[in-house]
Amino acid sequence: MSISVIESAYATYLGDKRVTGTQMAVLICLAKFANDGTLATFPSDSKVAQYSHFAPSAVLNARK
Repeated sequence: MSISVIESAYATYLGDKRVTGTQMAVLICLAKFANDGTLATFPSDSKVAQYSHFAPSAVLNARK
């Protein structure tokens, strides 16, 4: 994980008014788990919920 992946994810959607705060938090959590080389990320919804402090159902809805 690198801070540049997180910063890029944040900057990409910062001005997009269609993105909710929950979606942004989930995106940043997913970026935290991203592989620097491939940007692949596979954390479970429960793991993202743990790091984002949202319920697993909120994470699931945000990822949709």
